[in-house]
Amino acid sequence: MGEPNKPVFPPRFSPGIHLLTFRVLEERLTAGFPKNERRRLIWERFRAFLQELQSLGIPFCIYADGSFVTASPSPEDIDIFVTAAAADVEGLTPEQQSFLFSLFARDNLAIVKLRYLTHPFFAAQENERLCRTWIRFFSSARDDSPKGLPCFDLAPDDLL
Repeated sequence: MGEPNKPVFPPRFSPGIHLLTFRVLEERLTAGFPKNERRRLIWERFRAFLQELQSLGIPFCIYADGSFVTASPSPEDIDIFVTAAAADVEGLTPEQQSFLFSLFARDNLAIVKLRYLTHPFFAAQENERLCRTWIRFFSSARDDSPKGLPCFDLAPDDLL
């Protein structure tokens, strides 16, 4: 993310935020790459990451970005920004909170990226300043031009 020497590929979404379902996002990001094993693997690992979030039993909002959200034939991973209501997070048990925070901790980033091929960031929905910062960052191309940012709501009982 943000590396100046990386090739630039056309985006899969027009500028703006695109609220989609998980299934529509999957179709938009995997269609056109039927034999691309790398994209299939990234999507499977991303789904596993989402299932970990679902196991906590609270709703999340997920914004997707990075080379996976472009026409790149060989993306590295999928970058995501995740939000949840602070009250929902506070309502988790201490063990669940610890698990949630471990998925986003800087010291675990290499392990999380390796296991899930996902580069995650998190903020409570009530932290409007941080949420705006991440959304602005994910909505801008390397040259600061606007780009599309797909997002979807993830409920504990959604089928993935």
